[in-house]
Amino acid sequence: MQVELNRRISGALSWPVAAGQLSLLPGALSLFFGLALASIGTAQPTEGASDEWCAVSGDLVLTNGRILTVDADDSIQSTVRIRGDRIVAVGDDVGSFGCDRHIDLDGRTAVPGLINNHLHFLRLGNRPGYDVRAVETSTSIAELQAAIAARAAGLPPATDALDGTDFISIVDSWSPRQFAEQRRPTLAELDEAAPNHAVYMMGYPFGPGVTNSIGKRFLE
Repeated sequence: MQVELNRRISGALSWPVAAGQLSLLPGALSLFFGLALASIGTAQPTEGASDEWCAVSGDLVLTNGRILTVDADDSIQSTVRIRGDRIVAVGDDVGSFGCDRHIDLDGRTAVPGLINNHLHFLRLGNRPGYDVRAVETSTSIAELQAAIAARAAGLPPATDALDGTDFISIVDSWSPRQFAEQRRPTLAELDEAAPNHAVYMMGYPFGPGVTNSIGKRFLE
């Protein structure tokens, strides 16, 4: 029994009315099941296939896997047949042709993949104050404090004439879940990291935020 993939994946798939096949928009395939195939050997054609047949065929068949179809029932199938940029069929039996290239997933999960490369290169320039990029790789409050302290070391101390553009600011590039403590830093911890500078951290996209004592005085 074959099950046709019939649900759009993040707007990247479309279904013809009569063809019974799904097409992926150009560039969206991202070697469709690349995540599952990254550590698997090169696909090989079936032995005995004729050159004439291989010239017009050469389907890629992924077998023995967990194919997440994302159809109306969110069904999971074992095999998928891919022809060029089209998903021809998924199911336990998708047929066999002489020039098929087979990859045994060995139980791995395969999912539709999308290429979504883009940059927010203006966002950093629009952030107020002195940004701290190293926070993105901090895995604990202590590492966060070290990153803030390192940034503060190269900056002039805060004055009574703060205007909000001279804060050490960490905006939407962090999450409490990245820290081992699974929480935001406290005012005291930010004071310890930068006792002579105003610090402000805002979670993505609209907060909440945390600050230290100097920042608190300005914000009040």
